[in-house]
Amino acid sequence: MPLLLGCVLQACMLLGTDSADWLTIFFLLCSVCPPYLLVSYEELFDLLSTSPLLHSGSVVFVEYPQSASRLIPDTLGPLALLRDRKYGRTQVAIYGPSED
Repeated sequence: MPLLLGCVLQACMLLGTDSADWLTIFFLLCSVCPPYLLVSYEELFDLLSTSPLLHSGSVVFVEYPQSASRLIPDTLGPLALLRDRKYGRTQVAIYGPSED
């Protein structure tokens, strides 16, 4: 997450906003495509679940290998798992607002 935080702070500087205002910034769409063999999916989902950059209206796409499918949670913070699709050897979990 440090890289993402750095990107947000850099965007604030480019837009001329006070860097303290980054606390009010969130993302509506987030695509997560980590290197399969170099990431801890448990840690990744823990970080995403507690990230202040996502909110209840966000949509998150997480790409992962089929071997990690048992690690995919049904919720991601305030978001629900909407779809879990297989594309060849790749799977994509899609989180978003609950369809209730």
